[in-house]
Amino acid sequence: GYGHRNTLYVMSILNSPLPPMNEQELRAHLTRHFAPINGCVCKWSETALAPADAVVATFWETAQRVHEVRNASGTVFYLVQDWEPFFYAMGAEYLQAEQTYRMGFPCITLGRWLSERLRAMYGADAEHFDFAVDHAIYHPRAAPPGSTRRVCFYARPSTPRRLYALGVKALELVHRRHPEVDIVLFGCADADLKAAPITFPYRNLGILKERELAELLASSAIGLVLSSTNCSLLPPELMASKCAVVDLNRETVRGVLEHEVNALLADPLPESIAAAILRLDRKST
Repeated sequence: GYGHRNTLYVMSILNSPLPPMNEQELRAHLTRHFAPINGCVCKWSETALAPADAVVATFWETAQRVHEVRNASGTVFYLVQDWEPFFYAMGAEYLQAEQTYRMGFPCITLGRWLSERLRAMYGADAEHFDFAVDHAIYHPRAAPPGSTRRVCFYARPSTPRRLYALGVKALELVHRRHPEVDIVLFGCADADLKAAPITFPYRNLGILKERELAELLASSAIGLVLSSTNCSLLPPELMASKCAVVDLNRETVRGVLEHEVNALLADPLPESIAAAILRLDRKST
């Protein structure tokens, strides 16, 4: 848009090989799962970038490969969406991801915490944009008559930074105190929930479309979203839906969540998380 001609390069990354698709199939796949694409969709060639006024790397491996090719004709920007070294144990992948922050690319970060960290630790040229909400989709809705109090939990066992097992233990404590509370999980398929046993009644709604997610958030009294790295996109959407937020008491949520102002932030212990949920539950009754 805005008079620019866009080219999207798609590449295989560690633990996520590129599906065997031609470029037309790749465009259809990206449109189906993300959004319509106005521009050229190309498989990464490993050798060269087409001439461009600006190149944007969106993951540490893409930043590394752009740095290795060294033929970008315009400014290379680095969209930093999370502190990606934290995705790995301390080893080669951690150190390689961290090294991309030393490559001198101007960084655009999701949220204030990331820009402050990049400037403080690496002297990076980093500016942030704030978390945003589409209020046409996420907004309060009237609760149906006779509805029970609901706690929804963003359950992602396949994503360690979402602390699935910790959330399950906290919800077990909540159920012991208030077995009438409706506990709803979302974010993964039923088969993925085997990562930690669930001993309380629950419903799993799986991976939701945006409108379905908005309806769930608006029908819930409390949303449990555990973010051990950068803040999730969900807390602002929960707040816009008039649903109280429980997250972790970590600097990673700085600029988005503030304890006892727009959320309750708990220590990473089942008892602390459960206490925050129960405290909010008392206020909702």
